Amino acid sequence: MSTILSSITSLDRLVSASGLTSKSPKTGKIKLELPDISSGDIKKWEDAINRHYFACGCPQGTLAIIITLTFFGLYLFLRPSGFHISGFEIAAGSGLFIISGALGKLIGIGLSRRKLRKIVFEIKGALNDISDRNH
Repeated sequence: MSTILSSITSLDRLVSASGLTSKSPKTGKIKLELPDISSGDIKKWEDAINRHYFACGCPQGTLAIIITLTFFGLYLFLRPSGFHISGFEIAAGSGLFIISGALGKLIGIGLSRRKLRKIVFEIKGALNDISDRNH
């Protein structure tokens, strides 16, 4: 199922529907049908919009977990008391992994939403330029 965007209003709705609390389903593909825009620009913008609108933040969450795992492992191996793991450290490490993954995921979604807004702003600027030239 494709969602077709053909106006500034539909682009604005797309940005407002891309938040974490959005009730709209994030499935399918977004297509642009914009007058007087080159097919190359449309393809570039469609690819970027689809990448950022449907972003889940998983790559950033994974990276955050890997970084946390690395530093936690270094802490366990390099501390002066030597390598041994208590129950508290297992619990603390597990909590750190969960929190870092969630934060990484939220950061990834936030960055994608910001990039999506930037792309929509760029498209709106191009449409306004075309409108100004035609009038």
